[in-house]
Amino acid sequence: MTATICINDDHEIDLSHGELASVAQAMRAHTAAAEARVMREVLWPMDEGGLTLLLADELDSREFAVFAGVVQRSHEQARHGDGAGFALWERLLAAVRADARCVAA
Repeated sequence: MTATICINDDHEIDLSHGELASVAQAMRAHTAAAEARVMREVLWPMDEGGLTLLLADELDSREFAVFAGVVQRSHEQARHGDGAGFALWERLLAAVRADARCVAA
């Protein structure tokens, strides 16, 4: 069984359970206090629902901009880290940037 990050109906990223846990941990580390409500919504399926899923598909443009910022900061940290998982962050960032809400924000 795989885990999934759902950006929208056209962009879902399949990854392992371990990768999902790593992504969630990195996003939490790069979430500012003012962004916490939005990120709780994205992380809710995993944190409260017990699912191997992160959801950004129902975020409005403003909320999506918050999510995109957290992804961008996490991506930058991965770039400057040991390189482990960087390809996954590249895929995630590309999916976020391709979303119409990212352009609208």
